[in-house]
Amino acid sequence: NHVIEAATSTVASPYAITLAREVVTLVSKYLPKAIENPEDLEARYFLAYAAMMGGVCFDNGLLHYTHALEHPLSAVKHELSHGLGLAMLLPAVIKNIFAAKAETLKYILEPIAGKVNTASEAEAGVFEWLKSVGVPNKLKDEGFTEADVPTLVNLAFTTPSLEGLLAIAPTKATKEAVKEEKTPRNIQTNSKIYIYAGIGAAALIALIIVIVYTVKHRKEEEDDSEKFEGFPDELPEKDDNQEMNNDSKEEKES
Repeated sequence: NHVIEAATSTVASPYAITLAREVVTLVSKYLPKAIENPEDLEARYFLAYAAMMGGVCFDNGLLHYTHALEHPLSAVKHELSHGLGLAMLLPAVIKNIFAAKAETLKYILEPIAGKVNTASEAEAGVFEWLKSVGVPNKLKDEGFTEADVPTLVNLAFTTPSLEGLLAIAPTKATKEAVKEEKTPRNIQTNSKIYIYAGIGAAALIALIIVIVYTVKHRKEEEDDSEKFEGFPDELPEKDDNQEMNNDSKEEKES
């Protein structure tokens, strides 16, 4: 779910899209194996690897609709896990953004949904795959009703930080669109803020790496200089008597 959002946000890059495809490929191959046999270390290894790449992916492409809509779900029902909330919302989100990001979604969803050409096919393909790995849940299965919709929609637009996610959604996010699961284009909030924030964070990380390397390198140089005490000012004088005694000793032994 995270990589699907990251690959379809308004700040997505080819790098995020490439990572998303690889993550979906690995999960589609190894999650069923891990479910069938939790002791399958190869499957667990590649799922851990996919999780790491997923983190890198959404660090670059960020997140949008599914997270902005899920946080209110698990806020209203504390017992609801974040992952399950995301899974329940994902098919509908894919259907709503398909027109805006059709080529990207066709590419990254192929490992789990096969060849899809329409929003309905993409939605159905993802839902069928979710069912195959044990997640057939709908919102009503977790106790949500039509009466909860106004509260959930309002929370999505009034909870601090969630507006930033909606700002970089690939289609226009309005209360009506979220409520009706229909989303056209454009958004008022300026998404450049998030681009600059990402660039700034990357620059800060690079600076920290340079500082750490420099400090470590200087410490190594100081340690080396402490070990080397330098050359002596004068060589020790040769002891002729000691050398004669050594020669005499060698003659007697021979």
